[in-house]
Amino acid sequence: MKRRTPTVFAPQARPSKRGGSGRGELAAHSRGSERPQKPAPTIAGEHQTGGYRIARRGFFGCLARREREVKYDPNLHDRRTIRLKDFDYSQPGAYFITICVKVRECILGNIEDDEVILTRSGLLVQKCWQDLTRHYPHLRLDAFVVMPNHVHGIMVLVEDTYAGAGTSPAYIRHGIPEIVRAFKAFSMMRVNAARRTRGIPLWQRNYYEHIIRNEDELAAIRTYIFTNPQRWSSDVDNPMFREE
Repeated sequence: MKRRTPTVFAPQARPSKRGGSGRGELAAHSRGSERPQKPAPTIAGEHQTGGYRIARRGFFGCLARREREVKYDPNLHDRRTIRLKDFDYSQPGAYFITICVKVRECILGNIEDDEVILTRSGLLVQKCWQDLTRHYPHLRLDAFVVMPNHVHGIMVLVEDTYAGAGTSPAYIRHGIPEIVRAFKAFSMMRVNAARRTRGIPLWQRNYYEHIIRNEDELAAIRTYIFTNPQRWSSDVDNPMFREE
């Protein structure tokens, strides 16, 4: 019997009005400098769609059953994976990603007045995330935030639209696990080089991902990401909160 592949909520690429591929990214909701300080707020593109059009698609019944109708709960979903067995994570769709620093050490930034002030390490992590689209042409980046000891972001995989995609022997369409693995490796190397700490793990071994299944869920997760710094005082990843 031929296996039916679950269909997920999938944004579609659209050309930019200014020309080009339309590979815009939603600006990160983080600020930073070489040393933690408090510059003027700069938040850009918060409500843009990042150069792609949101398309409504029906849900595949088996996907909902396999996820057991798990609703988005930041207290649960930020801490464990609900990765689906045998699911194709290279297919077009939107995916919510959370990656935590090893032992949740707060080396990426500080929270001041409900805003993130990035350290040098945090800036390097943010740059590595933004550079992912240079290596993966089928990837678009949406909402993203660097927190003191973890990152939240939305990765969107789109259909291949460039010549030779899928036909060239050298072409490989990487899925979410491979892209996350590359991000963790690149950012670890850059942070270790800057800190002169060779070979020290930066991230926890695993990561959390959640398949975004509709436009309402996408909007809710975007809001959660953008407002994450405002909830740092009650975040279970905040060492001060855990000590209370």
